[in-house]
This record gives sequence, C-alpha cells and structure tokens, in this order.
Amino acid sequence: MEYDTYKYYLNDCFICEKILEKIYSIRKIPYKLTNTYENKLLLKKCMDFHLDKIKKFVQKSEPIEMIIPAFPVKSPNPQKTLSCHPDYAEVLALKKLHELCSCIKEIYPPGAKVTICSDGRVFCDIIPFIEENVASYSQEIIKIIQIEDFNNLSIFKLDNLFSHTEYSRIKDKFIKEFPDNVESLKKKRFYSPDFFVMFSGLNKFIFEDLSYIYKDKSKPWIRNEAKNLTFQIIQRSNTWSKLIEKYFPQALRLSIHPQSAIAKKIGVNLVDADDLWRTPWHSVCCWKDNHFFLTSKEHAELLGAHLERADERYPYYRL
Repeated sequence: MEYDTYKYYLNDCFICEKILEKIYSIRKIPYKLTNTYENKLLLKKCMDFHLDKIKKFVQKSEPIEMIIPAFPVKSPNPQKTLSCHPDYAEVLALKKLHELCSCIKEIYPPGAKVTICSDGRVFCDIIPFIEENVASYSQEIIKIIQIEDFNNLSIFKLDNLFSHTEYSRIKDKFIKEFPDNVESLKKKRFYSPDFFVMFSGLNKFIFEDLSYIYKDKSKPWIRNEAKNLTFQIIQRSNTWSKLIEKYFPQALRLSIHPQSAIAKKIGVNLVDADDLWRTPWHSVCCWKDNHFFLTSKEHAELLGAHLERADERYPYYRL
C-alpha cells in the first residue's frame, strides 16, 4: 500500500472509530458481558461489523445513515400517559437523535441522518384501542420535527410502501415474506438469554396496559393474554425490522430497546428512565434534581409532581 493511500486509510479508520464512540456514548445495554476471551472476540467482531458500515459512508464522504424503528403510538393507558398525543417525552427523545447527528458532524463534516421507521400501523390490528390514534400520533411527530427544526431526522412509515387498504389486503403476505413463527419464538425464550430479557421487559409493559383495559378479567387471564400478545408484537416487530433492512441495507441499526453488547443493533438511551425498557410512548416526562426522566403518569403524581408546559406547548411533570 502506498504511503498516501495508507495515510488516508488510517485517517478513515480513526474517523470511523470516533463516530462509533459518539453513538456508543448513548448506548443502552441490558447487562454487562463477563470479561472472557470469547466475549472479547465477540465484542471485537461486533464492533468491526458497525465500523464496516460506517466506513462505507466515510469512504464516499456521505452522511452516516442510521435507522431506528420507533414512535409507533402513545399507550392508551391513562395510568402511564397524559393522552394519546406526543408530549415533552417525545420531544426530548427526538432531540437526542438530532443532537447525536450534530455531534457526529463536529468530527465528520458530512454529518449523519436518522430515519425513524414509525411502526404503529404494523401493530394496530393486534394491540387493543390504538388504531384510531396511529395516524394522528405520527403526524404530530412529524410536526414536532418541523417546528423544532430537527433537520437531521426523517420519517419512514408503512404508508411509504402500502396504502391502508393495500396493507389490510396483503398483511398476511407482508408477514409471510419474512416469516418468524410465533411457536419458534416461544421456544427461543428458553435458550436465548437476550431474547428472554427482551421478552420479559416488553411483557411487563403489555401486562400493565391489558390490566387497565380489561379491568373485569382475572389476573391469570390477563397474564396469559399479555404473554401471547408479547410474542405477536415481537413477531411483527421482527418482520418490520427485516422489511426496513431490505429498504435500508447500508444503514446502521439503532434500537429504542436495550441491546446486547454483541448485537447487530445498537440500543440507544434517548431519555433517562426509571425502567430500562420504558419508552417515551409508554410514559410521561418528569423533571427532578436538574434532569428529565421517564416514568408513568401514576408514579409522577404519587411523587407529588405538578404539570407544566415546555415552550408553552409540550406537557411534562415537575417535582
């Protein structure tokens, strides 16, 4: 390798590592790996996987492309959320993604961009009482991005691929295109620690929502229903992930949920929370001790928090 070529190669490698450091600075993982030789090799392999993706953009002097399935719809559970509308929790999460791109631009002038793959329509026929709110929630997220000038962000929805009528008609085909059998997921819970952690985290929130919706049902019935619904949601989520991977094959994959340190997706912490699996759309935002965190509406009110508005527009709680 000639000296100049080698020099540019080293510079590219340095920049790629610095970009990944920026992304890792907001990383969210469910547990730390033990410090074994095997795990060190796995961590190196995973880091190389992310660096290779970044390098393809750096070599072309193009913005780093990232995608994150997120912002589906606000939980209909009033014990968790203020309403079906986005609030300051969503604003802070969007701001964190926008600022991540701005931080990357400081060390890499082409910058970065995040495509938010809003996935509410993927779930609206299996999650009770959300269908009527999916479209309005998505439009309000787009409006926040425009008002706040989060110009590093864009939205990709199922509507970009299918109309509502088309999706209703070809839903089964959509799922079969990327099969992920529910029965195989049920088995996976027993042999994959990462899957078990994810299942448990999601199941907790789904159980809480169903407990509110089905007040007249027994706890065992709700627990069983929540378990089945969690598997269905994971199945749909995996299908949606594979579909967007098909449309954004070069993009770096981010996740709102914690991801193992050796996963191909990078879990990101957009707003601090009282639960690792809590998301802005299952929460309210609360200000305490000079920082914001996510919690349930019920918990915020139990703490004695009072409601305020940021910029006279976005509601949040303050202690």
